[in-house]
Amino acid sequence: MADLDDAKTALHHYLQSIRDDLIWKLDGLSEREARLPRTATGNNLLGVLKHCLNVEAGYFGPTFGREFPTPEELVPMQAFEEDPQADWYAREDETKDGLIDLYRRVGVFADQTI
Repeated sequence: MADLDDAKTALHHYLQSIRDDLIWKLDGLSEREARLPRTATGNNLLGVLKHCLNVEAGYFGPTFGREFPTPEELVPMQAFEEDPQADWYAREDETKDGLIDLYRRVGVFADQTI
């Protein structure tokens, strides 16, 4: 069991738990099911995953003077000028498996920062 009295250990423990839970929610869903709106605002699980990976890469990257190794895979900052919700939906060319893979790689990147 992790020593949750240590702030860094607690952060890492809960962050990893949330990552695992989000991926688990997508487990077994088809592409269509992952993209189906789940709220009145039209959010879907794949969009939540994409938002989380972009926030995590942004926080554990530039905040700590690091750049994600393949920034072209993330939503560029200029996209938010056009659409403030640009990271909340998966484009047609982005697959469930591809975004899950990217989320895992962002997790490894963030873990290196932690």
